[in-house]
This record gives sequence, structure tokens and C-alpha cells, in this order.
Amino acid sequence: MLGAAGIDRDKKIVVYDDTTASWGSAGRVFWMLEYLGCRDVHILNGGWGKWSAENRSMQTTAVTLPAATFTPQLNAAAKTDSAHIATRLFDNDFAVIDTRTDEEYLGWQLYGETRGGHIPKAVNIPYGWFYNSDKTTLSYTALKSLLESHGITPDKEVTAHCTAGIRSGYAYFLLRLMGYTRCSNYDASIWDWAGNTSYPMEKAPNYATAVYPAWVKALIDYHKPGSTSAAPPWWSTRTAASSPPGSGGS
Repeated sequence: MLGAAGIDRDKKIVVYDDTTASWGSAGRVFWMLEYLGCRDVHILNGGWGKWSAENRSMQTTAVTLPAATFTPQLNAAAKTDSAHIATRLFDNDFAVIDTRTDEEYLGWQLYGETRGGHIPKAVNIPYGWFYNSDKTTLSYTALKSLLESHGITPDKEVTAHCTAGIRSGYAYFLLRLMGYTRCSNYDASIWDWAGNTSYPMEKAPNYATAVYPAWVKALIDYHKPGSTSAAPPWWSTRTAASSPPGSGGS
């Protein structure tokens, strides 16, 4: 497919996406190309949104390049799997970045995984934190501060994951950009880890009842949540004049 598109491992390749409507797909493509052995891959900072906002040149017809010969040369270090993570998980020089939202990390929001929560010891740096408000990547200084404040330092082997390896592909790109020499993408991600019940997972307390933020907000506001089975014990006996325990009201 890549050869038919005119791509070979020695070409300079620039990848972009619409950063306002993707989960870091440019990063996923970057990772895939590096895994296949491409030597000179880049991502357009700000993506299509910034390019078009600056009124740069555009083409509305398909681009066709002469076919090339693409011979993969796998970069095995760019990809990791659950067995390697399970073996290395509690080593001091190993770190896992979970790039999902905090709701996913805590087990409140599931996107097809069989268990909610996160890999033990994984630090949560949601994918959106890597961007400025205009969807350009954070500066070197800001990225360095963000990573190191979460214990992600260049002396460690670092792997990133998300739900299925897309958001974490962008984290892999940033680690490479920052000069981390031992970094990888766990592309099978939480779908794979959660599917193997021999692997441990951690989740927020009361995960089984407080399954999404709206439930928590409803609870705080004393409005009945959408799921009656998740209602607090005092709800069924609550009257118009009563208040939840500890509220001090009448």
C-alpha cells in the first residue's frame, strides 16, 4: 500500500491531520511509519486547522506519486506488548503513560474494554494536555515540565497507551521529539490489557456505582441520577423536606 502511494523508507514524510477532529491520528501514522523503518518522518505542527487558518496554499485534487518499492525494516523497539509491560511494570527505570481522559483512567468511562480502570503504576497524562489552545504542540519547556512532573524522565524506558494505540501514538511522537531514546507505543492498549484477566487493573473507589461524571454532578446537586440503581441509599426514603445525611439541612 505504501509503495503504491509512492512512499519509500528514505523519503522525507510529513504527516498531518485535522487536530480539532481526531485523537492524534497523525501521531499514530508517525509511529507506524517509524515502526516500519522510515527514517525521516515529521508531523505538521497545528495540522490542517493551522495551515488553513493561515491561508496557505491548498489543492483540491488528488495527488498521485510514482509508485515506489517499500521494503519494511521493522523497528521492534518502537512497539511493546502486554507481556513486556507485565514483566517490567514494577521496575524503577520503567514508566507507563496512560493518555486517556481521567474518566477513562479512573474507570468511569469505557470505550469497549471489558474492565474499567488503568494499569497499575501507569501515570495519567490525558492526550489533550499535549496541546496549546490553538492545537499546536506545547513548547519543549512546557512538555519537559509536564513529563518530568509525572516522573517521566529520559533515563527511563517509557511506553504509552490509550484505548487502541491512536492517542498514545502521538505521545510516542512527542517522546521521540523530546529525545527519549527508549520509548514505545503499546498499540493494543487497554483493550488488550483489560481483556486478559490475569493482568491487574486499578480503578476509582465506588467505580461500580459512580460510573460517569454526570452521575457525580447529579449527586452533588441532589437531583436524582439517571440510573435509579446507582442512587445513594438515602434517596428512596428522601422526601421533599428531607436532606442527605450530613448536609445539616432540614
